[in-house]
Amino acid sequence: MKKSLFALMFFALALNAGQISFKDQDGNTVKLNEPAKRVAMFPIPLASFSMAVDNGNSRLVTINPVAKRALSEHILGRIFPDALNLSTNGIGADFTPNVEELIKLKPDFVMQWGHAAT
Repeated sequence: MKKSLFALMFFALALNAGQISFKDQDGNTVKLNEPAKRVAMFPIPLASFSMAVDNGNSRLVTINPVAKRALSEHILGRIFPDALNLSTNGIGADFTPNVEELIKLKPDFVMQWGHAAT
């Protein structure tokens, strides 16, 4: 639960802060010099969270197909109808990245699940 809360708080900061520095799950320091402008969002609930925090989907370039289906079936799809046009090409329903499509979409920030052991 703590990791989920941390990820949500970090994501909100990454979208709206100036320069930000943080350590990833492997202890590597990651620096963003400015707010993320093009985001690939793998975790299903974070696509909706990012739209709520950012008041829209203008930064999202691709989301999980399951998240897109949920948008089409629930209130956020009606509040943000442009979100129904978001690409799902960069992310498989099983959270597997489609690297070729991600490269085409040119995200400057990719949020992926980090719970798998390395």
